[in-house]
Amino acid sequence: MDSNEQLITWESTVTFTVATLAVWIISNAIRVFLNWKSRIPCFIISFLVAYLTISFTKNLDSFTFSYLPILDYPIVSLNACLLFLTSLGLQTASTSHSSQDKQHPRQKIKWWTQW
Repeated sequence: MDSNEQLITWESTVTFTVATLAVWIISNAIRVFLNWKSRIPCFIISFLVAYLTISFTKNLDSFTFSYLPILDYPIVSLNACLLFLTSLGLQTASTSHSSQDKQHPRQKIKWWTQW
């Protein structure tokens, strides 16, 4: 089977891992530095990372940004949901060992707490 016909390749696995870690780290940084305990920034970042990943991979030869046709937006949305849910699960799994009370919005938010 040709590598172009495979669904899961080494490159796609590495791309997904790096994109998930980027969403997780940037979302945690926004949550900690802006003291904003919400899932909304994580979803926005997931959508931006998914959009940029697809727009840059369409032009691998020149590695330039290109606007996507309207038919690519459902794929971007599915990828954004996948990135969002994976980073949300990563955050929940990394904080499942600590049980803390609910925090008030203006209290200091620690890095290793659930969203």
